[in-house]
Amino acid sequence: MSNLNLGVLEDGLSFSAIANTRNTTTGATDSNLFNDSTGLQNLTGSRNLSRSSDSGQGLQAQYYEGQDLTNLKLTRIDSTVDFDWASSSPDASLEPEHFSVRWTGQIQPKYSENYTFYTYSDDGVRLWVDGQLLIDHWTDHAPTEDSGTIALAAGQKYDIKLEYYENTVGAVSKLLWSSGSQTKEIVPQNQLYAPAADRESTPAPAASSSFDGITTTVDWANVEGSTTGLGFGLNAFQGFRPESFNSAAYKSNMSLMKPGLIRFHNATAMQDSSTPDGLIDTAHRTWDTTKIKQALESSFSSFDASKPERMINIPTWPSWMDANNDGFLDVNQFDNYAQLCADLVKIVNQDSNFKVKYWEVTNEKDDSYFTPFHTESGWGGLKNPAQPDRLNELIEIYNKAAVAMKQADPTIQVGGPGMARSDLQPFYVPFIQGTKANLDFFTYHHYATGSASTADSEIYDGAMAIGSRTASIVQALKEASPTREIPVMLGEYNISWTWQTRDPRMTTHKGVVFDALAMVSAQKNGAVAALAWNEKDGTYGKMGDQNDLRLGGAFLQVLNNRLVGEQVASSSNNEKAVMTFAVKNSALGYKSYLLINHSGTTQAVQADVSVSNPGTQIEQYEFSEAGSIQKTVSWDAIRGGMTLPADSVTLLTFAD
Repeated sequence: MSNLNLGVLEDGLSFSAIANTRNTTTGATDSNLFNDSTGLQNLTGSRNLSRSSDSGQGLQAQYYEGQDLTNLKLTRIDSTVDFDWASSSPDASLEPEHFSVRWTGQIQPKYSENYTFYTYSDDGVRLWVDGQLLIDHWTDHAPTEDSGTIALAAGQKYDIKLEYYENTVGAVSKLLWSSGSQTKEIVPQNQLYAPAADRESTPAPAASSSFDGITTTVDWANVEGSTTGLGFGLNAFQGFRPESFNSAAYKSNMSLMKPGLIRFHNATAMQDSSTPDGLIDTAHRTWDTTKIKQALESSFSSFDASKPERMINIPTWPSWMDANNDGFLDVNQFDNYAQLCADLVKIVNQDSNFKVKYWEVTNEKDDSYFTPFHTESGWGGLKNPAQPDRLNELIEIYNKAAVAMKQADPTIQVGGPGMARSDLQPFYVPFIQGTKANLDFFTYHHYATGSASTADSEIYDGAMAIGSRTASIVQALKEASPTREIPVMLGEYNISWTWQTRDPRMTTHKGVVFDALAMVSAQKNGAVAALAWNEKDGTYGKMGDQNDLRLGGAFLQVLNNRLVGEQVASSSNNEKAVMTFAVKNSALGYKSYLLINHSGTTQAVQADVSVSNPGTQIEQYEFSEAGSIQKTVSWDAIRGGMTLPADSVTLLTFAD
């Protein structure tokens, strides 16, 4: 068993070399300590969805003076949302006009199927379920019914938030639901649960009378799945850009982060290679072989013997295959596109022997081939029955490309479609059915918001929504392919789907919290890979424009060195405040326990990590507003309780 000391990492760089860090311990390390002997396997982690037999009490209702949800006057529990106040007031503390209400809590469906939610309102209304905005009718209007649909699992509790404002005259707010097995009705009290505690206040005490904080536990004997390095992967947005792959600092930081899977993706890859990220020799209507080989040679040489897996994404088609420039591949070019994809496989794997394993066909084409044709943001019927969506074309394009690529190299794995909308079941179910014979893995993306003003709590909820969406995709794949497992990969995730917002949280400690919640939510619900977006740029990157390693990059380094192995059962008595994740690695001799405080406030936590020897030395890594801190503590020192800073991630790791 190795002598555990994380003061120096495998590459010889101390943890304190990472930007904005403090190292409070030193010492030598075993040079073999971080060698990944577990392998990168397509093993799907499993975790049963929670079930609850308790009966709901309704939703927490906060009533505000004014229409902008700012001047709180009253907080109570409303058993249902079924109000027609007419010209009256909800409470004596409010005037009958110009008030607003926010209902929050959880909702528990009875059936595993698509649910349609309805609001009947006068005036403005907004509804979120599982972090997804289903209804947005924030205007003055007469009594109006709005609706939105989402896939839910029976017995699982989902976060729900309903906002309403009243201007003048009538005041109506009602919340209803229906599904294939559920008749349309007011959502009943017994399916609605008020928050256990307000997110901004101290959570309810743990069961133990001697501790007034959150209690977390781990069961090292209860293995729930496998966590490989694929789970802490990274998109290489600039991976084919010469100024990056020729930079010693860029290559050093990529090696330091040690991503288990690198996805080469840039939406402009199909432009001429004279552009920074283009890979096409337009004059000859083929690939720029030299540029592609140079980039991959640089990437492979950066990791020495510890080579991560690679995925190459072919996001779209070159301009000459879309003659009318309408954004769709011309039908007479389907076979030519398939051959172009196969040619790239041959260049990379057969001619150059790079042996790239994962190949992804298209990127976010649901945004063009499906969603614009349908109502209700893709969940409803056709906008024009005479103009069907073009999903069948996308299925044919994928199948032709996958077959041609496998002919070029039968050893590769081909997957896709890099789905933009992780919630869009009406798209992915028929896509999976139509491609399952040629689908080796399924990829999807998840972003929480497009606005820098979205509250921290909402972006964290958006990260955790990945869990239920991943579970739904996994189930759809199992139903389509019961005998051959098709792994699920979260190909991109980040806070904001648009760089224009320049949301600062994407490069701070709050981005680390989001990353941790996203990775944990995906892997606990069956994803074999999760890849952050991205390795380097001024808005999203784990590196900045000058190759400065940001806090998120330091976090990836720790995860890939200390959170790979067998995923074991862990829990928190208040996951609305602190989420947990635990891994043991018998081959490398360590156990690690991750604590994610996403409550927005400091939390007192009693973390029972089942250490038998009171003198056990524990390495503690903390990522918070203060930066990153590493220190060595004894189990005795923290067993009575520890303090987690607001918006922070803490990793406890020790020799087994």
